[in-house]
Amino acid sequence: MVMTPIPSIPPDTPLAESLLDEEGRVLLPAGTLLTGPLLSRLANRGIRELPVAPVEPPEANADEREARLRLHLDQLFRHAGSGPAVEALRQAIFEHRLGSRAGAPRMTQK
Repeated sequence: MVMTPIPSIPPDTPLAESLLDEEGRVLLPAGTLLTGPLLSRLANRGIRELPVAPVEPPEANADEREARLRLHLDQLFRHAGSGPAVEALRQAIFEHRLGSRAGAPRMTQK
């Protein structure tokens, strides 16, 4: 784990360890993708650095990024059940997070 200043963290970097408040409650679970807006909100709340894993160049880990995103969506949708509407929403979020709605790979159904 590396503590990294928030301005140095690229968007969509996974959180290496859970972020806890002063009372030990989980604010963000480990593996949360740190989006640009989320990083800004954390900085506005006085958080200066976060535990993140070292980042590899994007071209070297595109498959890994997609796998991490699928795991993240699994976590977000763990109580959502299944069905066409849920799967359509998961797919839309998956494609949006990858940054391209056209030509983005499709998630495989479980």
